[in-house]
Amino acid sequence: MNIQRPIALMLILVNLMAVSARGNSQTVSSSDDESLPVSGVTLFSSGVGHFLHKGIVRGDAEITLAFDADDMDDLLKSLVLQDYDGGFVEAVTYPSKDPINRILGSFSLNIADNPPLAQLLERARGEEVHIEGTASVNGTIVGIEYRAAVSEGVTIQVPVINLINVEGLRQVNLSDIRTLQFLDPVIQRDLDSALGVIAANRQEDKKILTLRFSGEGERRVSVSYIREVPVWKTSYRLVLEDDGTAQLQGWAMVENTGENDWNDISLALASGQPISFVIDLYSPIYVPRPRVLQEYGSAAAPQLYDRDRVLAAAP
Repeated sequence: MNIQRPIALMLILVNLMAVSARGNSQTVSSSDDESLPVSGVTLFSSGVGHFLHKGIVRGDAEITLAFDADDMDDLLKSLVLQDYDGGFVEAVTYPSKDPINRILGSFSLNIADNPPLAQLLERARGEEVHIEGTASVNGTIVGIEYRAAVSEGVTIQVPVINLINVEGLRQVNLSDIRTLQFLDPVIQRDLDSALGVIAANRQEDKKILTLRFSGEGERRVSVSYIREVPVWKTSYRLVLEDDGTAQLQGWAMVENTGENDWNDISLALASGQPISFVIDLYSPIYVPRPRVLQEYGSAAAPQLYDRDRVLAAAP
């Protein structure tokens, strides 16, 4: 980006060069292949930047944005979504900061401790499964038991799954199973979601935000937010020409440390010092509550008088 501006009395050439030091770039995309590229960037000398994405979506659109985990607090405090042509902004989803074991423990099948197949099926007692192996069988899991078997002169414990179906109880050695499928779609979906959480947490320094817009036809939408950026820097040069004129070159050095390329953007550099705070909005907060124990009153015994005792003792 070059800006040339002649000034009276002195010929001053201001040369503004955006130097991009990018890491890996990622396209902002949606399920319908729409994109919201970065269209405007304002960098402040206080170490924050305002970013504007604009684009066109069609129908119901889902757009993903990748951010550093450290940017989540600034993002949640400043994110603004707009649909300009009659559409609606739906929910914004992002991965929780809860420990992964707590997240995995919320699913119907807890795989946080990387359980072996026998232990996983033990936790799925009562669920209907389809098994392919030496035989094809459907049934409800009753439990897992272990049978003693001799292998190369050594006694080992072989896990066996017990199933029940309309034909009665069936037993299948786990070593004979080639494929096993849960027939309840909720269980299968929970298992897929839990594996998705494990995959997403491999790269803990990156977080994915999913933005949803609903509506009909083509619509203009925008997304804006602030996040922490390196402070932009300046450098000056004075060039003396042979004809006695002079040029003062001012170079602005900016760094693109985000996940998106800056192509054909509107760049503004602000030298003010806006007050900026960091608020922890990303960490989940659990408020401790006192536990109140249920009080149980004892039944009152009937009042006895001396006359009642005498009457009771009379034959």
